[in-house]
Amino acid sequence: MSDIHEGRCLCGELSYSVTGEPARVIVCHCRFCQRATGSTGMVDAIFPEATFVQRTGTPLVHRHLSQGSGKEVRVHFCGRCGGRTHLTFDAIPGVVGIYAGTFDDPHWFDRSGAPHIFADEAPPGTFFPADTDIFPKGLRESDGSPATAQRYAAPVRS
Repeated sequence: MSDIHEGRCLCGELSYSVTGEPARVIVCHCRFCQRATGSTGMVDAIFPEATFVQRTGTPLVHRHLSQGSGKEVRVHFCGRCGGRTHLTFDAIPGVVGIYAGTFDDPHWFDRSGAPHIFADEAPPGTFFPADTDIFPKGLRESDGSPATAQRYAAPVRS
């Protein structure tokens, strides 16, 4: 399997590649991610910025203040089709968060065991997997200390 993974926006005007495995995968259920994807949340594959290459097009950028960190999140999207491809964060500089569904093969990386964050904002009926860290809010408390996760022996539903 190739170490280079490619993706694109809906119309293909924006394309990118990343090299290697994600440094981390997070499943976020916050309202921002729900609005950004039009779904119940987002699978965010986090890569070192140095492994990300914008192959074609120049994304437009929407700046948003994160409810979790209070810092700016930048949403990179296509000016033609509106498709979002990736995020950059003031709270965690030097990384790129890829909207997992924009990969040409969105299933190439392992997302099992990925922590679920902002679980208290997940729509009713959302299932959370067993033996996975489930955070009611973000990964960190407002003071920057690590948040405490919940874990269940069997899948649970919000």
